[in-house]
Amino acid sequence: MIYWLDVWVITRFGEFGWKSSKEHWNDDGVFWVEDDPFWKELRYPPGHPYHGESMDLAFAITTEEEPEECCLAIESMVGGLFASTASLKINSVIKNIGGAECKDIRWKYTTTGGIVIWGTKSGTVASLLPGDTVTVTSRIFIGLAIPGIFPGNVTIEADATNNACPPATMTKGLFLFIFLLQLV
Repeated sequence: MIYWLDVWVITRFGEFGWKSSKEHWNDDGVFWVEDDPFWKELRYPPGHPYHGESMDLAFAITTEEEPEECCLAIESMVGGLFASTASLKINSVIKNIGGAECKDIRWKYTTTGGIVIWGTKSGTVASLLPGDTVTVTSRIFIGLAIPGIFPGNVTIEADATNNACPPATMTKGLFLFIFLLQLV
């Protein structure tokens, strides 16, 4: 692919600098002066060792490939005594949506509101390849939550030592009057 670079410069004293190149490729550098309808070929100035020869300007487009990064997301959180498929546990699906392997993934369930008699569960997953998922399951939660009166929430958070994204989280309202959740 060939690109043209057009630089518009307004100078105070008519001087402008750019690095020239001894490597000639394709076409010479040109310039245009306002009020002149034609482009003019750049030539080395008097006193230069290549005086009068056509001039190329040094120019390169370089890009750095973005490094592949780990990025976690929570795809779903389901379960509970009165879920559509009744369960004594809550399952959450953690997915690596990045382009690199996620390492040392730490996950944790927490609750807010309601009354929790038996606490939270956390764990680690050694690694997760790009596009892969892992299901993590709670241990036992015992508590009380009444929607609209005494609401409560359960949250899953997952992070990795090399996670380029913010920690992945998902929160769901506790809709059980008394909930027992079997967490792994």
